[in-house]
Amino acid sequence: MKKSIIFLMSILLTVSCCQNAQSRNPKNTHIIVGISPFQPKSAILKQKNQFGDALKIVMNIVTNKMDSGDKLSLIDTDNLREIAYFHYPNNINLTAKLKTKYIAKPLKETFIYYKDKEPENKSGNLNIPKFMKLLKDRIAIIDSKNIEIVFIGSPIHKSKNPKFNFDNGWLSDAAFFQDTPFRAKGEKSFRHIKFHMIFVGFKFVNLKHQEGLERFWSLYFSTRGGDLISFTPDIKAYERIKEDLQSKFFMINPKDAEFLTLHLPNRKLNIKQKRHKPRIRNYMISSLEIITTWETKNGTSADIDSYLLIKPQNAIVNFKNRSFRKGNQKAHFYKELSNSSSVKNGFEHILLNNFDINNVDLWLNSYSRYPNNLKVKGQVSINIDNEATPHFIPFEISRQSKGTDFKKRHKSKAWTNINLNQFFQNIASEGGVYDDR
Repeated sequence: MKKSIIFLMSILLTVSCCQNAQSRNPKNTHIIVGISPFQPKSAILKQKNQFGDALKIVMNIVTNKMDSGDKLSLIDTDNLREIAYFHYPNNINLTAKLKTKYIAKPLKETFIYYKDKEPENKSGNLNIPKFMKLLKDRIAIIDSKNIEIVFIGSPIHKSKNPKFNFDNGWLSDAAFFQDTPFRAKGEKSFRHIKFHMIFVGFKFVNLKHQEGLERFWSLYFSTRGGDLISFTPDIKAYERIKEDLQSKFFMINPKDAEFLTLHLPNRKLNIKQKRHKPRIRNYMISSLEIITTWETKNGTSADIDSYLLIKPQNAIVNFKNRSFRKGNQKAHFYKELSNSSSVKNGFEHILLNNFDINNVDLWLNSYSRYPNNLKVKGQVSINIDNEATPHFIPFEISRQSKGTDFKKRHKSKAWTNINLNQFFQNIASEGGVYDDR
């Protein structure tokens, strides 16, 4: 046993503990690493008991990215067992020698766990929906506000149900709203949490397959409040952990959310569309929820202000005038978040009750005290009568203003109109239930 401990310590020292790198980013971070057991043996432990690429990633996080007060839980994504728990105490000056002391035990536990374990297959399957259920419960009891989750394995989901098998494609956006393992139930349990997917040695059908899966998993995490920061085969991706990085911005495609289909990378997306001729109708809505989210194209901070114009009274509901009420008609503005990684750069919320949609008009302004030519893109989420599936309207604004030019909004590139009337006409002409005649 003594020889084994000495041997384990030698492994530790060769991993890069001597670098003693310190992150300049948030301390007291809890990192949860979900590692697939379905990987080639060499990806875990090579001959002569050296770490393979998968465990090298873990050890580089422990030795190069973790500071005093940080924790790391290494979990098997199949049996949901915690393999090892790494923890550096608070308020200590970590040296290579001290790191060796604190990680010797969990390192040994990791080595023992994998020493005689043979993988059932080499698919790299992470079974993310199953693992996310465990994470939801675990995160609820974690004290740290800084949580990052790292997946080490293949993003190609495997399932006994061929509908949910990603070997040759990925599911349409309907997967997040229909009865699938990927359905988003409106919960934001993973708000502010950053996700990383690192897949070393796993192949895709082609680049389009990889890009499709990146978009799918990014939307999967964002519909739960999280952000997919890394999606890469680079073994050095551990360097992205605890860094101030933004995710790519993907939006739900309303047409792609209509039908549950498997997109194949060698085919064009086949999204059914119905032709229609718009008709003028009255649309009395008992409850309408409007949520605006956005980000800038270059990652710079931005501020989008929502202006809801109530035509008959020529009243405006926005961040200054937050409430409107006449009889049973109500409108209220909520400024939920102005700068959060989980909602890109911002989040605004307006709730309406008992309005004819013809009598309201929604405008968005890209505000700045010092206006510039800054491109901002985002989406408006429309939820009607508390439906399970919202509708999405994308937008893009190319300039900023001080917000004092509302009367000139029709000609300004700092403003854009979200045509709610046209939106409801489209729903009605496609057979929606919101045509009241």
